[in-house]
Amino acid sequence: MMAYVFKRSDVDPVFFYYLFLTIELGKLVSATALPSLNGRDIAALKFGFPLPPEQAAIATILSDIDADLAALEANRDKANAIKQGMMQELLTGRIRLI
Repeated sequence: MMAYVFKRSDVDPVFFYYLFLTIELGKLVSATALPSLNGRDIAALKFGFPLPPEQAAIATILSDIDADLAALEANRDKANAIKQGMMQELLTGRIRLI
């Protein structure tokens, strides 16, 4: 478990969430009996932050993209379910192609 506390008040939390997703934490894990992250390794990471209005704009765009991806995935899953149902109807012989 890990927590991060902002020392600066001009950091948009949603922007930081998306920034944090880009960090490959797997490369920072120490390979011991109980894998863990070293606070010094994480503290050594340096990032530049744009101004707060730009952070908010970037976070909004990324949130919109995530929403669009979720909608597309839902449509894909629905189409796959319909396809599976149609294939089942064909395989059981309830529907025949002529």
